[in-house]
Amino acid sequence: MEEVPCSKGQYYKLILNNQECGYAISINNPDVIKKNSHIFNDVDRIIFDEFQSESAHYCSDEVKKFISIHTSIARGQGKQVRYVPVYMISNTVSIINPYFVELGISERLRADTRFLRGTGFVMEQTYNETAAQAQLQSGFNKAFSGNKYVAYASQNVYLNDSTAFIQKPEGRGRYLATIKFEDRYFGIREYIDIGIIYCDDSYDLSHPMKLSLTTRDHDINYVMLKQNDLFLQNLRFLFDRGCFRFKNMLCKQAILKALSY
Repeated sequence: MEEVPCSKGQYYKLILNNQECGYAISINNPDVIKKNSHIFNDVDRIIFDEFQSESAHYCSDEVKKFISIHTSIARGQGKQVRYVPVYMISNTVSIINPYFVELGISERLRADTRFLRGTGFVMEQTYNETAAQAQLQSGFNKAFSGNKYVAYASQNVYLNDSTAFIQKPEGRGRYLATIKFEDRYFGIREYIDIGIIYCDDSYDLSHPMKLSLTTRDHDINYVMLKQNDLFLQNLRFLFDRGCFRFKNMLCKQAILKALSY
């Protein structure tokens, strides 16, 4: 396999045994693909390996850029839109990666899910017993058996996720605030009788307490969370003492983002 830089290295042609077999492109440069879309009209499939980042580093607006790239490639051959399937491959890193969130997988995925069907996609979640045993028998991995990365590599455990505190409290909660995070809304409620703060995706936009977690989410009638230090300090105090519960990992992510300020 050889690679040949094109357009000053902005994308590469892949040559296998002296025959052109594909291209290597960058997600962070969709404009280059758009301007050169005619070059890619012989592409009939896209392979996206390791689409989940172990360090949670993604391009800004990565999903939008990826959609733009596919749109540019999936035209030509006399068609405005042609069939170009995408095969996305990854280990189990995080169920709240941007692609799972965009496709609605995060809210539906369970530990025992094998196949998950959605509009226009099918997800397969597999566990390779032979590969797992090989990982566990490694002397190196035995030495670091207490590290969660070893479990991630051998036990199909999502590296960056924890299902701790994913639980709905019983009783009736008092609504405290609406928070906005990445164009999604979440409600925070207080269950006084059991001393629990609960976050879910059921919200009340008429409630006067509206908080945005990022400048991108900032809107009319919303205040930035960092400008409400007392409320934030109370949330941190309760979180540190295990008083939070969440409907799902997305709700947990929103609270973690709030407390990271």
